[in-house]
Amino acid sequence: MGGKVRNLLNRNGRYFARIAVPADLREIVGKRELRTPLGPDLREATRKHPAALAALLDTLATARRIANAAKPPARRFASNIEIAHLHYSALLREDERLRNLLPLPEENERYQDENGAWVEPPHLPLRTMASHNAIFASGRERSLRLALSGSCAPDELVAIMGPSVDLFRERGMTDVQLGSAEWRALARMLAGVELDALRRSLERDGGTFDGEPTFPILKRPLPAAEAAEALPLLDLLEGYVAELKRSGRGFAAEVRWRPCFVALKQFLKHDDAHRLTRPDVVRWKEHLLMDLAPKTVRDVYLSSLKAVLAWAVDAGKLEVNVAAGVKMRVPKKTRDRESGFTNDEATAILNAVTNYIPKVSANQRTREGAKMTGAKRWAIWLCALTGARIAEICQLRKEDVRLDPPIPHIRITPEAGSVKTGQYRDVPIHQQLIDIGFLDFVRKCDCGPLFYEQSSNRTSPQHPSKQVAKRLATWLRSLGIVPEGVDPNHGWRHRLKTVGRDLGLDPNVMDAIQGHSPRTAGERYGDVSLKAKAFTLGQVPYIAIAER
Repeated sequence: MGGKVRNLLNRNGRYFARIAVPADLREIVGKRELRTPLGPDLREATRKHPAALAALLDTLATARRIANAAKPPARRFASNIEIAHLHYSALLREDERLRNLLPLPEENERYQDENGAWVEPPHLPLRTMASHNAIFASGRERSLRLALSGSCAPDELVAIMGPSVDLFRERGMTDVQLGSAEWRALARMLAGVELDALRRSLERDGGTFDGEPTFPILKRPLPAAEAAEALPLLDLLEGYVAELKRSGRGFAAEVRWRPCFVALKQFLKHDDAHRLTRPDVVRWKEHLLMDLAPKTVRDVYLSSLKAVLAWAVDAGKLEVNVAAGVKMRVPKKTRDRESGFTNDEATAILNAVTNYIPKVSANQRTREGAKMTGAKRWAIWLCALTGARIAEICQLRKEDVRLDPPIPHIRITPEAGSVKTGQYRDVPIHQQLIDIGFLDFVRKCDCGPLFYEQSSNRTSPQHPSKQVAKRLATWLRSLGIVPEGVDPNHGWRHRLKTVGRDLGLDPNVMDAIQGHSPRTAGERYGDVSLKAKAFTLGQVPYIAIAER
């Protein structure tokens, strides 16, 4: 059985995750093979194997980066046509950005960006002028024409176009040397590009935004190899998600955000992040509002785009997050009742849970599995008396339920799935749970997940616990006993917090039980012990249910 799992090694009854170190990395790693011990139990070793193998692959990836960093990078300079298109696009993006600033900056004057921070004016920005005369008076157009004509002295050309050439030298896109014929040719070409972009700015002053370039090199399309340098939006999403997955997160973002980026790609009719502008984002927002609720647009579509573009800026893939500052104002949701369950509602739901019997079916495909039945019977009770998030409960494994006295408890840990805070926490098991047989249920379970089947053939990126949580919410709503305005799973977290306040229980301890972060630096001092949690949770009264 162990031989069927690739890179799983059995040595004298003990199992290891194993991976060979490529020959060119052995000097860096210091070994020919990497191993991680997984223990003597095959089932447990199989469960731990994917995470252990991923860690070993990360070690090899780090070694590969070190090896690559030691090699001289392969130099690929950009062609003149590529530089021309990049410079033209950058100038028009800057022109668009400056048009969104109020008030407009004067010449050489510091101004506030979209976030209110004071910054120095960029080099030679295209300006939003009131008239043609204002631009001619600035002298910039005359200087550009002089540079383009080639009739100015070398020092004059350096003064006019030197910073623009230096910009591409600093980016490693060219190595032209000052004073050379190649440097002069590039400077003259960039002058023509800026002059054409200046004309587009003039057209925009008159309300025309569809002008096409007229400078000869800009009228030539990029060759296929250079056009491939576009930065796909979906690639950015994948990069962002891949980074999250290294810390055990990102699966929910991948599932929920991919349709958003596909929708943006269809709206833009291209998939190049370099071509995305702030007006594009605003127009997309307005387009989405025709079919979606403002809250969905804000919390899913705009939020995902902002997060991924911010990551791309941090990673050096983009210069600016064009979605930053694009706001979606959502009216406050009115509430006509409390967020958590009342005592009567809690009693009704837990009575239904306690007395639940799955439908009998001779068809194995329609028959409810024992794990799902267990989730309906116990996951809701656990939420009610721990205040934990439903996914945290649904991902519990038998080994996460600590039955040893004096304080039986459950351990909610990222090792089992995902935890919002990224930190494990121990939560005492309320005496009512013990009285109604939860510990007996756990003892009868096999090792591994309590509420979902563990499968090596899982294809969905979403953790099985989240799928179980969704099915529980759907099931509870189908019973007709969950009131409108209350989340069938999250309502228990609200209820326990309310009960704690009514009883005057220590809020810091209640936060520690429910996995809420401390609000102040002072609250972060010291630890909340399991004993303190057990004492506090022990004061939460039993929830009345009918006798079976």
